[in-house]
Amino acid sequence: MSVPYAKRLKYLDAERMRLRKLLAEQVVENGVIKYALRKNGDRTGAQAAGAGRGVAFAVGSSHPWGGSTG
Repeated sequence: MSVPYAKRLKYLDAERMRLRKLLAEQVVENGVIKYALRKNGDRTGAQAAGAGRGVAFAVGSSHPWGGSTG
């Protein structure tokens, strides 16, 4: 293995570890935010869209394209 190749490999490995750490931190942060929102009674993601319940919007709310579900 040549010296420039070894240096590049070492750099890429360090960069990969840095990016993995950033990703792990973001995953934890997103989990904390989702937990806090659920704890406060707010809904996120698929729950807010009514997935699994057959309801796309809460009663009385307006559709984004106009009209009302009420």
